[in-house]
Amino acid sequence: MTSTIELTEQHQELIDELYFISDDDTDNSEAVQKRLDAIQGKVESRINWLSSVLLECKMNTLARKEVKDRATKRLATSVNAEARIKDYITQLMNDFNIKKLECDECTLTKQKGRETVFFPVDFDYMLLDSQYKKIVPEIVVPDKNAISKALKAGEDVCDLGLLRGADFVVLR
Repeated sequence: MTSTIELTEQHQELIDELYFISDDDTDNSEAVQKRLDAIQGKVESRINWLSSVLLECKMNTLARKEVKDRATKRLATSVNAEARIKDYITQLMNDFNIKKLECDECTLTKQKGRETVFFPVDFDYMLLDSQYKKIVPEIVVPDKNAISKALKAGEDVCDLGLLRGADFVVLR
């Protein structure tokens, strides 16, 4: 099977040949025209075949998109169920003061939630000492790491405090 590039090159060569044929040379002109018509037929059949391949690809794409959409919905449901079950296990482990549990297929370990600095809604960041602030491209924001270290060390930083996040379970 001739490649599309070869057909295109042959087509261009014949057009160039037609351009340089004199008006008196009708025999050569007709031969070139017949060859052009043959190439045109080959190109049209190639395009016809490619269009059927394109339609098949488009149908495959649509089918795969539908499968992906259904899988995405199932994934969201599964993720939500996992989170609810994990929260329930954490609650049970908290209620019965269980720190670690060896199960048949896994080990569950309860860990404390991460501590973070809690700022009241109306807190003015400008009240903080410079050691507790950092400049973020022309915006002054509190440096939570520095404040957290100071609070853990027992220092008073503008009456701020630490807030512990929810406990969680690690599944291994």
